[in-house]
Amino acid sequence: MTDENKKALPTPDPKQEEMIRKALKHHLLENIDKQNVAKASVGHVVDSAREFMGSFVILGYGYDGAPITFTCANNPQEMDALTMLINKYIHQGS
Repeated sequence: MTDENKKALPTPDPKQEEMIRKALKHHLLENIDKQNVAKASVGHVVDSAREFMGSFVILGYGYDGAPITFTCANNPQEMDALTMLINKYIHQGS
């Protein structure tokens, strides 16, 4: 590449650069807050389920499309029972 083809990048305006930095920082902090709220919400759902069920599986997707999975089984027998229930549910098509 010759020197003629190289174009110098424009020097950023300090005010614009600061505004962009603030916007990026705000965006990143906002996403962290949303993730923390989502994790806390899943924790509340799990706690509520524990009040009513000895063993259970929670499967779903968050609003961001990320999978959410949680399994609560206190021993291998409960895990086997959950596995059988999930298989039965899938094969029934319900």
